[in-house]
Amino acid sequence: MRGLVLLCLFGTVLGYSKWSESEEPDQDDDPKAGRAHCSAFSVMLRDSACITHHHQDRIVRYPNILLNEGNGYSESSGVFTAPLHGVYSLAVTVYNDYSRTGRGDHFCATLQKNGVVLASTTGDNASIAVVVNLKVGDEVSVLLPPGCRLCTTQNTFTGFLLYATTEPLPSDL
Repeated sequence: MRGLVLLCLFGTVLGYSKWSESEEPDQDDDPKAGRAHCSAFSVMLRDSACITHHHQDRIVRYPNILLNEGNGYSESSGVFTAPLHGVYSLAVTVYNDYSRTGRGDHFCATLQKNGVVLASTTGDNASIAVVVNLKVGDEVSVLLPPGCRLCTTQNTFTGFLLYATTEPLPSDL
């Protein structure tokens, strides 16, 4: 299983995403031909950006897109929409650089799927990492709860498809 995950990740980086556990890449094939079977994104805040919200939850929009394989992440909405049925790994990093902000602000975040909380952190330097079933069209986003703040590029949101399924898997959420 780990080999398949690594192949999908390396395939995304190298352009070969149609490998299976039992076959080797064909060097004569178009390296972009199989990319429809992978999905990965990695986004972060801008270095000088600080986001604060005091009244209600707010979806965090990460403007620096490092990777958006499959175009599932929308910079304008801050939402990742699953382009494929499958099992995904999702991670959020919350970091507070007190030397930059100049004060002891409360840094926190919540990860949600289709409006339902998956996990949250209230630590000033923390990470959330989950593995979840997603079906096509499921939406995942990071919320900034009231009274919380995020600053600098060390605040990230990342996700990738571990493996695709032909049918949606049963899910509690």
